[in-house]
Amino acid sequence: MNIHAFHGNPPYQNIDKKSKLRGASSSLWKQAVKVARSTGTEMICFITPTNMFSGSEGDTREMVQDQGDMLVGGQYSIASVDFDTDDEFEDEFGNPCNVGVDTCRWMMIKNDDSDSIQVNGDNYERSKLQYIHRDKEVMKLLNRIMRNSPELPRLHFSSSRGYSGPTDFELDKTDTHQFPIDVNGKLKYASEMNGQIGRHLIIAPRISVVDPYYASDRMTEGSSYTMESFTEEEAKALLSILNTKLYRFVFNATRVGGRLARTYMNKLPLLDLSQEWNDAKVMKLFDITEEEKKLFTKKLTRSKSKKGRSKKGKSRLDKTGEVFTSRNAIKRMFDGYPQRFWQPDAVLCDPTCGNGNFVLETIRKKIKLKHDTTQALETTLGVDIMPDNIEECKARVLKEVGNTPDHRMIVNKNIVCADALFGFDFIRFKPFRTEESPKSDLSMIELTAPFLCDIIYPSSRERG
Repeated sequence: MNIHAFHGNPPYQNIDKKSKLRGASSSLWKQAVKVARSTGTEMICFITPTNMFSGSEGDTREMVQDQGDMLVGGQYSIASVDFDTDDEFEDEFGNPCNVGVDTCRWMMIKNDDSDSIQVNGDNYERSKLQYIHRDKEVMKLLNRIMRNSPELPRLHFSSSRGYSGPTDFELDKTDTHQFPIDVNGKLKYASEMNGQIGRHLIIAPRISVVDPYYASDRMTEGSSYTMESFTEEEAKALLSILNTKLYRFVFNATRVGGRLARTYMNKLPLLDLSQEWNDAKVMKLFDITEEEKKLFTKKLTRSKSKKGRSKKGKSRLDKTGEVFTSRNAIKRMFDGYPQRFWQPDAVLCDPTCGNGNFVLETIRKKIKLKHDTTQALETTLGVDIMPDNIEECKARVLKEVGNTPDHRMIVNKNIVCADALFGFDFIRFKPFRTEESPKSDLSMIELTAPFLCDIIYPSSRERG
């Protein structure tokens, strides 16, 4: 079956301590994008962390053809980005929950040759955007700075030459630990040293609340960024640039999860190091207006919902990191889809469907558009790794459209329990006529659906 679009809210990371894919550095949402693109689908629309647009080179490399271009990914182009999802998640009990990172929803279209991209509902020229930011005025300033300084060299911070010895750091200097080392802004002492000591380094701890500083008497561990200068005078001139309001503002605007993003630090211009800089000189160089100056004092806050606590016991969110998307967020995503993806024969798939919010809303949308119910079922696919999610998803769909033998056959074939991110063959979704009995076993859905379909799922607690 040709899948025309993938959509959903894929897991952000694997929190299983035994997994080789544990932690934010091995994001599962990037794997979901990779899998979707490998099928040659026409559209991908996911909710993910904002790392896609403001993360490290490793984050953005998954999306782009050229690391210098944050918006185009090979045959795919970003058509829209919306930063309106942070308050739209629920745990398995329907309580509002905070996923712990900034999120956004975006749409990627294959072979889209348009020069237009939509950010938070406004249209921009793709060729004029290097930064995408949730705040329109901030984004405008960031892009103007970059466009107006193409002839200038760029900052070049690195973390590849840091201290790589044993990690048994000590807070205080001892006979065995006598070499000063910066560990993300904290001075500690190591038992070995490398060649950084004695060099003119600007050290920028990745935790962005810590100021960059000059040092020649210490080395750094990999948690800090460094940029080397030839002389102490050059290093201090560089530090004067980094400490201006403009540069500090850019650092704050482009940080990810409270940490500096080296990808964007290294896009900033490196000014003349034969002189020291101050706010007045930098403002004049970049023609900063009075209105733009007001942005420097603006607090770049993120919208965060409070995590709810259920009386039913410890949340599954605490155990698995699993969250579910609200119905309102899904409807907003659907409103932005090109109309061709709502044609009767357009096939939409959620590869991490949870208990079926995207699946159910897709079917509802198709039926609302006067599509035949059977065809709406046949063109809506869902996969999830959790058996209980799949059982509940099937039951909710059957409750919506009617628990008939034909509907059960389609639902049992098109909503399956599997790991869609690793090794799943999407060819297994083969079109079939309802009068043909699928080869898969129907016993589970036939036994569970009548019981589960009697459960009432209020709209405020629909998840998936």
